[in-house]
Amino acid sequence: MRAIAAGELQAAERACAAARDYDRRLAEIADAVLGPAPAAAGPNAQIVAFVAETGFCAAFDEPVLTAAFTAAQDASPPLLVGRRGARRMRELGKSVRGVAMAAHSAGLDDCIARIRCEIDPQAPLTLFAWSSQPGTAGLLSRNISPRDPARIAGRACDRYAKRPLRQETPEALGSAIEGEARFAAIYRFAAESLAAETAARFARMDAACARADETIERLARDAERVRQDRISEEIFEAFGAGAARLIGTAS
Repeated sequence: MRAIAAGELQAAERACAAARDYDRRLAEIADAVLGPAPAAAGPNAQIVAFVAETGFCAAFDEPVLTAAFTAAQDASPPLLVGRRGARRMRELGKSVRGVAMAAHSAGLDDCIARIRCEIDPQAPLTLFAWSSQPGTAGLLSRNISPRDPARIAGRACDRYAKRPLRQETPEALGSAIEGEARFAAIYRFAAESLAAETAARFARMDAACARADETIERLARDAERVRQDRISEEIFEAFGAGAARLIGTAS
């Protein structure tokens, strides 16, 4: 089980690294073509929080849940991506919506498809997840607000109108770039959460293996001590029997 967890952790970390790079590149392209996005998502933003899918890991999602419900306040219930975290909140009487988190990196595409079915593609969005990246481990959050279509058309036309073989309108191009940047951000947060949960699961497996090794070593020492005591007892019994025979012969 530890070896399986180690393999899943490596796959999750690779997927997470690729998602970070893709998200960074799409954000740069979107900012260059469409202009900087609004910093605040607004009070009616949809909240999507990536939490635990299984119960066999540390409670790494506690800061994520706290941040999500603090941000939601009187808005619509947050969407929790992770069945274990969503079930735990329902048991506490919290109103939530939930979808299943990916069990491995190959299932991230299906996970994103489930999320996109639950959210409005045009509404502001706030994402929360936990990152286990060395040096930057901690709570991740991002506000995603739609840009003004007129601003999209104006900025896109500056570079796009001179293209001799354009196939789409500037508005369509800008919307496509913004949609892809939105997808990249959601995918990145899902990959971060998957890597964090897998790392927590591996830590549990590693600790379990360490405890098992310590138990085996202790039991081996106890067995050796019992064996030595038995050998000593047999020697003493043999010595006692021999001494008794010698005394009987002498008398």
